[in-house]
Amino acid sequence: MAAFDFQVHTEMLERKAELEEQYKQVLENHQELKNLIGDFVAAALVEKPEDVFVFAKDFFTMNGPGPTETPPTRPLIVCGPSGVGKSVILKKVFAEFPDRFGFSVSHTTRKPREGEKDGVDYHFAEKEEMQKDIDLGLFLEHAEVHGNLYGTSVMAVKSVLDSGRNCVLDVDVQGVESLRKAFSGGNDKVQFGSPFCVFITPPSIDTLEERLRGRGSETEETLQKRLNTAKKELQILEQKPHLFDRVLVNDDLDKVIEKFTAILREMAYV
Repeated sequence: MAAFDFQVHTEMLERKAELEEQYKQVLENHQELKNLIGDFVAAALVEKPEDVFVFAKDFFTMNGPGPTETPPTRPLIVCGPSGVGKSVILKKVFAEFPDRFGFSVSHTTRKPREGEKDGVDYHFAEKEEMQKDIDLGLFLEHAEVHGNLYGTSVMAVKSVLDSGRNCVLDVDVQGVESLRKAFSGGNDKVQFGSPFCVFITPPSIDTLEERLRGRGSETEETLQKRLNTAKKELQILEQKPHLFDRVLVNDDLDKVIEKFTAILREMAYV
């Protein structure tokens, strides 16, 4: 405990009348402070401590606010080839920490498919309207795929963060690169931290092919497209490792979930 400062004490005595008036005003305006001081005095009368300074320190430590959680400010990206196990890993982690994460909802100009809901699966938008918002800097990343625009808006991320949850972004490797450029470019619409990116990679392309075939939901054509895309993504990982903060090899699901959770703890996501 810091030593008693007699100079400060003397100055307080000289300003006693002024401070007493301020003290009364503070107590009138802050009932919670009045209650806390009243509780302290009552406790001191009951306990009759020999050292009132030590007693005060212990009392206010015990009755003060606990450690506060810093509001989430840094989005989380989990990316990797299709079939590598991202969804399973996230599902397990979300089940363990149900109130800690939320997905940002991407925008698209394509038409809704059967069963899809606006604002849940995607924010469905008109192409002209979405392009206008892109030009205004309201999107963190975007891409045109088969004639349709897809993108992650600033507000989609901010709304999740404002709810007190960590925002998980569902973007591909190209999206990661676009996001890095957006944050390094100083977009004044962005009021949260640069994303933290974890890349999940398979032990090998052969292993990934086995997993995709094991799903039983791919035609040979779509399977080959996914494998070709995976090869390109792994090439980007090799050529531009600086895009990713962590790389995990999913050669054992339980172990990779354990490692992923450890990273989340390290980075204060959980």
